[in-house]
Amino acid sequence: MSHKAVNWALEQKQLKPGVWIVLIQLADRHNKDTRLVFPEQSLLATDCNISRATLNRHLSELEDEGLIFRVQRINASTKKSMATHYILQSDFPNPPNIDHAVEDYRAALLLGKTGNTEAGRVSNCDMGAVSQKTAIPCLNFDDSRVSNCDTNLVREPIKEPCAVARAGGSDFDDFWKVYPKPRAEAACRDLFDRALDDGVDGTLIVEAARAYAAEFAGEKQRYAVGSHDWLSGQRWEKYARPAAGSVVAVPTDVVVFYADWIKSGRSFPSSALKAGVAREMLQRNLITLEQLRAVGVVA
Repeated sequence: MSHKAVNWALEQKQLKPGVWIVLIQLADRHNKDTRLVFPEQSLLATDCNISRATLNRHLSELEDEGLIFRVQRINASTKKSMATHYILQSDFPNPPNIDHAVEDYRAALLLGKTGNTEAGRVSNCDMGAVSQKTAIPCLNFDDSRVSNCDTNLVREPIKEPCAVARAGGSDFDDFWKVYPKPRAEAACRDLFDRALDDGVDGTLIVEAARAYAAEFAGEKQRYAVGSHDWLSGQRWEKYARPAAGSVVAVPTDVVVFYADWIKSGRSFPSSALKAGVAREMLQRNLITLEQLRAVGVVA
């Protein structure tokens, strides 16, 4: 680091903040003995906390102000570009020796672009840019290796159509709205579609979910089974059953529904019936005590 170069950079307060930071970073890398400054652009951009495109705009502004001069270099053996060298204004009268400087820059020095009349100190390397493009880095050139952030817009990700969009999709949406404890939507949608593929009426599942929601309304909702477990266990069969003609018969009264289910003689899990519901069945004479005991329900 050269304290003289850093102090000189700090005095350039006429610059914009971002441009000023770039100049200070370059000065911080100035070797007081060799006067060489050649940081990698990626490293310089990282230290300045800016993109490479912004860095090149700031460097162009510094060059336009006559505070720096950029020298592009190409390795004579490999024909590959090397890190750009930066000459600070304080070194213009006495520029450093720069190996592998591209011809364009020596010509620019001879034309007095930097006011430097001692261009002979730059090594004579008779070669041009391998790509046949201009050697002077400029973000405005269409063939610049640095992306132009004004035209290189961010590409939005392509949204693929939903794979589960199908005829039963609206039934699932209705189910999702009425179910008291919806969980894991994607997995539930898959289970719902499997049920449809097995021939189950989507409306039956929706109405069964509505009946289940009525049972667990209000504060009881936290005790409801999650939608994934409810669908995977095919629990809609406990709350709705198709009547003759494939018309869905949905009970509007849960107590009546359970009473009819028990009296039908079909398999009935005793744990599905609350004691309060069983007592109401007896009070309304919808079922007998013996019938309840037969299915393992104690009122």
